[in-house]
This record gives sequence, structure tokens and C-alpha cells, in this order.
Amino acid sequence: MAIFYISKFDIKENTLNIVTEEKLNSLDEFKIILQDRSSKTEYFYQAKVAKLNDNFTSITLNLLEVSFFNNFKNTIDMFVSMNNKKYRIKSKAVYLKANSSRYSKNIYYLDSMNTNIAVPYLTINNNLSIIFGNASNLFNHFCNIIKPPKPIYTTEDTDSKVYSLKLNELTLSNKIFFLAYYNEEKEKYESLPYTYDETSNKIYSNSMFNLNRNKNIFIQIKEKNNLLIFPLVIIKKYDEVISTNFTFTDKPIIKNHLLIEDVTFANNIMVFKIPDLLLHNSSRFEVFLKNKSHHIFSPEIIHTEQAKDSFVEIDLSKLILNYSEKITRWEIYLKIENKFYTEINRLGIYNKPVKPSYKRYFSNNYSVNNYIATPYFTIKNGLSIIIKTRNSLHKEILQPIVSVDTFKKINSLSFLTEIMLELKNVSHFSVTSLMLKYRNKAENIEYYFDV
Repeated sequence: MAIFYISKFDIKENTLNIVTEEKLNSLDEFKIILQDRSSKTEYFYQAKVAKLNDNFTSITLNLLEVSFFNNFKNTIDMFVSMNNKKYRIKSKAVYLKANSSRYSKNIYYLDSMNTNIAVPYLTINNNLSIIFGNASNLFNHFCNIIKPPKPIYTTEDTDSKVYSLKLNELTLSNKIFFLAYYNEEKEKYESLPYTYDETSNKIYSNSMFNLNRNKNIFIQIKEKNNLLIFPLVIIKKYDEVISTNFTFTDKPIIKNHLLIEDVTFANNIMVFKIPDLLLHNSSRFEVFLKNKSHHIFSPEIIHTEQAKDSFVEIDLSKLILNYSEKITRWEIYLKIENKFYTEINRLGIYNKPVKPSYKRYFSNNYSVNNYIATPYFTIKNGLSIIIKTRNSLHKEILQPIVSVDTFKKINSLSFLTEIMLELKNVSHFSVTSLMLKYRNKAENIEYYFDV
């Protein structure tokens, strides 16, 4: 199957937006194909195509025009038709195993009653697909499930034509949430149709009339791809209102990947942007580094925000000085805490393809004695920092294959040697000198000879 590579994708309001570096020559014949995974039926759609710059093209699919059949759960695989040929849409980004990292954090509502949704995601082969159906049922496939130990108390009102629940605490304004019923027979959550009034903090839904309301009704709050599931305790209209203290000491820990952009490093200061995340909304946050021995280092940081993005500046001077004479490797994390859970995020450029090793290390580095400290991206594009001897670091970056073919003594002062050198990921290079190194670790003595 031919491949059509994309750089990124996301949902914004009613559109699926895709960015690609592929060359689109004949736009009249370019179409998006949505193929039902079960029946293999194909549906063709005209997409809006716009040139972003010399390298990138934007492809926009209007989801209001797409026919999503009212199934409990179904999957659509995405292709493009170009020059009378069918191409599977595939992401160039690094593959991440966790479902919460491969599914879009934004969703598309299929109805006005907040019951059914569609979510684009990357398959285990990094191909682009869309899963759709009942929201609560889908969340189980890709969300980190968090079940706080305390319920939400609500007061029911059965006097009006529409059954309503007034939330006595925990306002849901500006939150993505769903009303769910746990079907004991099917052993799964099902979203119920509802409407929400922000002014009164009430949920309206006639679907609850015939359900076991004192046992199996839940509020699901979606925060990116973390899902909080609160049981509802429903009290009568004139009963005493009970409040809940939503302060928990034993919070669950969620592990995620967090995308960062625009990473720079100079004078021991690392700076990066976290798109679409405002850290001030968290109860507490912290950047920390961890090595393989599980040593933790918490650097000094400066945090600013602009529009919807956060900017973080990390001073790594103390880390580099404290570990300047030993080989050590550190992964970089961001810990975010709120009232309900703690999230440990591995930082990285996860929307990019993995580059060859010699392109993943920063050219700016800091040297102490014979050791060099430099940031780099791992084979999974996670952001890390390595402190290593200069020669060991160059070997790690270039991955050389060296063999000595000839070694002859010419006279008492001269030797003739022929060396074969191959660099794994570099096709064109030049050798400028040969180094002779004294093997006594107590002294760093090196001699260089021009080639």
C-alpha cells in the first residue's frame, strides 16, 4: 500500500486539520477517503487544501459533511486519493505505545446532547484513523482512568417536565464532561444525553427517569486524555445539602508524554515551550531530572505564559557542576498536581520523526575538565541530558566502525598505519587528525597528529 505521510493532525471545532510535507500537484483530483473498517465501504470527501509555506501544506476536512453512522463504536481508516491512486495516511511522528499519547486530546461531538463523539488517533502502525461512538465507551480505550474516592452530591428536581440534577459543589463550567450510566449487564459505561446550564449549575436529562439513579450514575470529566469518574449521590429536593471536601492526600499517579517545542540550550540554560497548556491552572508543578539510579534533581526554573502556551526556562548549572566528573544520563520530566491526581510527564518532541543520532544532539554544550554536558533527544524523541567524556560522547553521536588494516614500524620514530572508518549515519565526512591518548586515568594527556 502506498503511503501519504503527514506531520501532524488535530481537531478544531468542526474540522479535522492535517499538515503534510507531501507535494500535491493535481488538487482537482485530490480527495480524502474514509473507509469503514468493518464493511470496507469507502466514502470520498473533498478537502480544503492550502499552502502554508514552501514545505508544508494544510488539509482541512469538514466533519459536518461526514456521515458517522450511529453505532455504539466503530472505526474509520483514512486514505487519500491522488492521481487515481489510493494512499494510506501515516504519521511521520515518533511511535508512542501508550494509547493516551496516540489519541487526539480534542474531540468532535456528533450530536448536541453530548452523547456520541469522534476522535482521530494513530494506530499501532502510526496510521491515521478515527474512532467514533458512545463517548463513555470510547474513553475506556485511550484515557487514563482516575476514580476519586469521594462522590459528588446532587439534588434532584422532578417537579419540572425535564428531570434535573443541581450540583451542590464542583461547578462544571468550562469543563469537558459527560453524564454516564454504568450498565452492569454489559459491564461498561454508557453516555447519557443531557444539557447543562452554567448559571444554575444544573444538568438536565430525562434519560435518568428509568435508571437506578442512586447507584450507577456518574460524572466523567475529561482533562486532555485523563478521565475523572465521580459517582453521583442524589438527594431529594428538600433534604439537607451535603458537601464534600475534595482534598485528597493519597492521589493516584498518572504517567504521560507531554509535547514541547522550540527547545534551545545556551550557557547552561535550557528553554522550551509547552503548547496548549497553562501551568498556572495547576495546584503545583515542578520540573525534575531523573537518572538510571533513580536520583532526582530539581533545578531552578522560570515560568511564563503567553496566550495558551507556557514557557519554561531551566538553569542546569548546578546539575552539571555536581556531576561534572562522572558519566551520567538524565531524563527530563514535568510533574503537575491538581486536587485529584498527580501527572508525571516525560517531555519530548513527540510530533517529530526521529532523526539520525548525529542530528539529535545539541551543538551547544558545556565542558568541565574532560567532560561535556549536552542535551539530546532519545530514539523516542524524549528530552534528556548527557554528561560524558568528550571521546565517549563523540563515539555515541557518530557511532563509528573502526578497523586497523595495517600497522608497520618504519623506523624508531615512525609508524605507518591504515585505518578503515565508517560512520553509521553519515555518508560524507573528512578525517583531519589522529589522536594518541595516555591510558592513565589520573592524567589527561593527548597528542594529535595531522592526517
